[in-house]
Amino acid sequence: MLRPDHSPVKPPKSAKPDKSAKLAKPDKSEEARPEAPSPRQTVLRRGLQAHTDFLSFATRRFGNIARLWFVMDPEENMKLANKQFVRGCEEIGFSGCLTTLWRQLDHDGSGYIALGDIDPQVALQLADLKVLLSQEFEGSADKFMKSVDLKGSHRVNKDEFVRAMDTLKCPAGSSRRLFDLLCRCNCTTISVKDLLFLQRWSPPPYYFVCGDLRLLSSFRSALAELHGSALRAWFRLWDPDRLFRVSWFRFRLGVANIARRHGGLPNMEEDTAKVWRTMDEECFGWATLRTFHPEAFEAAARLKRWATVSHGSVAKFIASVLKKLESQGLRLSKSVFRKVLMDEELLPKEAADLLFEGLDVDEHGVLAEQDVRCLDKWDLVFEEEAQARRVHVGTSSSPKRQGL
Repeated sequence: MLRPDHSPVKPPKSAKPDKSAKLAKPDKSEEARPEAPSPRQTVLRRGLQAHTDFLSFATRRFGNIARLWFVMDPEENMKLANKQFVRGCEEIGFSGCLTTLWRQLDHDGSGYIALGDIDPQVALQLADLKVLLSQEFEGSADKFMKSVDLKGSHRVNKDEFVRAMDTLKCPAGSSRRLFDLLCRCNCTTISVKDLLFLQRWSPPPYYFVCGDLRLLSSFRSALAELHGSALRAWFRLWDPDRLFRVSWFRFRLGVANIARRHGGLPNMEEDTAKVWRTMDEECFGWATLRTFHPEAFEAAARLKRWATVSHGSVAKFIASVLKKLESQGLRLSKSVFRKVLMDEELLPKEAADLLFEGLDVDEHGVLAEQDVRCLDKWDLVFEEEAQARRVHVGTSSSPKRQGL
């Protein structure tokens, strides 16, 4: 093993709506219906489907995503700009919606995508080989090939490659898969030229670390001390548009900007990478509120599910509460918000307070209708589909995928 193995960090399953909750129902004359998906929601779902379709097409056409990548990136820059990607898709005959696909892959809006944006599991396997070269062969692809090419033919077939990797304590199954990734033309041998890209490639640092739940917990505590709430910090630092997801690029910048102001925050890139890997176990390059703060996710999701069914939207539910409070000369403060949700047996005190503090981003001390509209725009269907994909990737991959 190149790096210590560890079990995937799996957040708790989403809580089902409490059927026994005695929540106020709207008047029959104003019976609310769940709102149709917003444009943002449908875009997210189309993007996920476009990515799935692209992976299926590429696997059928090329056998694996590494072969596809090097067809599109023959100069081995290990990144693709939009125009190059679109041209490559057209040349290989992919007929899906390229605008939707690009928006899904370029999740940080950088204008470039990497191999890991298309298939993180393939990128992880190749990154493991890069680690092996660094640890055993001074990072030299030539030295590695010389140790594998015992016949001096400058070419190595699959059996020779697997035997050589076996001496390096690498599982045979992973070695065979790795050979297929390196064998770009679906031929029977590889040469040193097929490995030279590893010397230039710089994968993100979270590829090379294990997640650390305790580090993430202390990180959340430090954020809560600094911002009054870890959920509020999430929205302030990384998710100002309240999309309930964040990219590695934005997360790293946010941590770097505040680390010097608080001792409990990661002040080294390795620690930042460990926190990220805890949230993004499968290395998709983006993380969600579910993995950053499971309790906050469950509180927000439960309120959204119930309010959507009972009132049509969270905003409509809050509007009805505000109308009653206005007649009493009251505002929707934390204590009132907590009492409303607890009286209706929707959320316990701690969860209600956590949700209020997060939604009250600007610390006004009260909530208005516009403060909860983000919950209505939040696409939980997409969230569940994306989570299912993460779970599928984690369970279908070898438990030793982080070490060859």
